[in-house]
Amino acid sequence: MFAATIAGLWPPPLTAAQPAPPASFLARARALFVPTLEPLCVAWLVGSVVYQTNAMTRLLRLQAIQILGRISFSLYLWQALFTNLPSLYPIRSALLFPPLMLVCAALSYVLLERPFMRLGRYILAGRAPARP
Repeated sequence: MFAATIAGLWPPPLTAAQPAPPASFLARARALFVPTLEPLCVAWLVGSVVYQTNAMTRLLRLQAIQILGRISFSLYLWQALFTNLPSLYPIRSALLFPPLMLVCAALSYVLLERPFMRLGRYILAGRAPARP
């Protein structure tokens, strides 16, 4: 049966004689309300952060959090290298990897992302460098 499951033969496909089992109430409610309520909840969250001053907005305005936000794409790119099992590295210290990941992400942001963002703005402004 395991081989049949892998091959896609088990369970047998539904035919016209076998109607699909009815979806649960929770599944139907989720299918109806999530596409509607999720954008509204995100808009409410963004609006409350932008137009209010509370503990959350003060936290988001901290310089360290804003720096993490700026280098977040670089962190995303580098995290796969640094979040493997510590046993795969010659130095097996889990405390060593987060600072190294932050340093690599910051260098990647400064040396790669910012210059390419400047180049993109330069090109979009219509001042593309002359081609030989």
